[in-house]
Amino acid sequence: MFHLTKSACEVARGSSAVAHTRCAAATIIDTVGSAAIATVSGKAGVSVHISADYLSGLEVGETMASDAEVINLGKRLVTAAGDGGGAC
Repeated sequence: MFHLTKSACEVARGSSAVAHTRCAAATIIDTVGSAAIATVSGKAGVSVHISADYLSGLEVGETMASDAEVINLGKRLVTAAGDGGGAC
């Protein structure tokens, strides 16, 4: 679970608030995907490609649930897919 706090958005103003919260969402997607990969492979890694569809936003104070699963575990590249799930 991730909780969006006011302090995470204080620097955002106007339309840049959308970009700022999307950056936070991308970080959450990256973190959850990396955790799934580490759980299956026992190794840490870095993201090569992240793709996300932003269907709705979170308001300050809302909590988001997210999960991910490993789809393919290769020797050098791992593919994971996740679901942001949206607000709880």
